[in-house]
Amino acid sequence: MLLALLLLPGQAHELQANRLTLVMREPNHVVVAFVLNYIEVLHRVLDPKASQQSFVLRYSSMPMPALQAELVKAQAQLAAETVLQSANGEMARLSAWAWPTASRVQALLQQRAMQLVVAPTDHPSDDLVEIHADAVTTKPIETLRPRLPLAMMPTLVVSYRPHQSWLAGDKPPVEIRF
Repeated sequence: MLLALLLLPGQAHELQANRLTLVMREPNHVVVAFVLNYIEVLHRVLDPKASQQSFVLRYSSMPMPALQAELVKAQAQLAAETVLQSANGEMARLSAWAWPTASRVQALLQQRAMQLVVAPTDHPSDDLVEIHADAVTTKPIETLRPRLPLAMMPTLVVSYRPHQSWLAGDKPPVEIRF
């Protein structure tokens, strides 16, 4: 039996927590990628005093135009409260936000509402949503201090600067170091 367990392939899965990934593309340009439990974040922004059940049930049955208006309000607040400050005090300008569509959010809310009705004691399946933006400064970035909305806390922050190399058939192999 132990041998059978050892032979089973490992099932890797992503960390089910809020994450912020910062990738430096150019000296003054960082790509910002959030992976969030978006339903929980929206609950904290739009109606933190309501129970999660009443929030999900109310927003999942909202007409699309009303839901869209609420999402625009929440997204504006989240964007305004997201700050990346460089060591010299310059605030990186965040732009090109890519938020999930209202129909995607409504589908997530409806899935969560169904789970609350069918299996209210089960742990919710955390549907993580990706949100992207670009951070640009006028001077090269050496360090950044992210300040995020409380609604996104806690958040794991990952940052890196990718190294790029071309592989060519007539050249020796490139050595990749980690």
